[in-house]
Amino acid sequence: MKIFPQGIFLIKWDQLKGGIVSLKIPEDMEVPENIVQQIQISHNFTPSYMITEEAEWNSVSFYNDEKEIIIVFKLDKYEEGQDFIQLLHDIDERLKVLEEDEIKKEINKFFQISFTVFKTRDEVISKLANDVMQLKTFQHDVNIRIDSILNKGKIKAMFKILTFLINKENCSYKELIECLEIKESSLRKALAKLEKQKLITHDKKKDWIYIE
Repeated sequence: MKIFPQGIFLIKWDQLKGGIVSLKIPEDMEVPENIVQQIQISHNFTPSYMITEEAEWNSVSFYNDEKEIIIVFKLDKYEEGQDFIQLLHDIDERLKVLEEDEIKKEINKFFQISFTVFKTRDEVISKLANDVMQLKTFQHDVNIRIDSILNKGKIKAMFKILTFLINKENCSYKELIECLEIKESSLRKALAKLEKQKLITHDKKKDWIYIE
């Protein structure tokens, strides 16, 4: 699923009507009047960034005091306004040197550039998902190796216990007996030695055994 900004528009101040939309890209984009006034009032003629999130609205805006206009990105509901702050800063800087008849063309260019913002995030998310998958594969391989070690009968009980606990947050006394196939007498001796060396903790009330 591709997620892109829905549009960009400019708000100007009108003495009679308050905030009015002076430019919209695309031109058929719907911008509720109450949202326009809310953004206008919130900026209060002060250069500032603002994220506006309502039930059916998501946007990020900046007030340009030189042109006395508010630049607004209307975003998809899944987008994060903070991701567009740098782009708003770039637009703000560009507007300072533009003539009035040049603004529409430049705003349209920036709208096209905005399509790449979430794409970058998408690539990061994709890479993260790939890293998680690799970690899961590594964990699976480790589990197989641990099981292989634990199934070797000649391994000392203390080593078996530690190897088993490395892969678990905690376990019960009964679980150790069942999984490690150690004689109960040997298990008790091994647990006592490991506790004495402060390598494990055995909470007998909760029946939890875990590595310190």
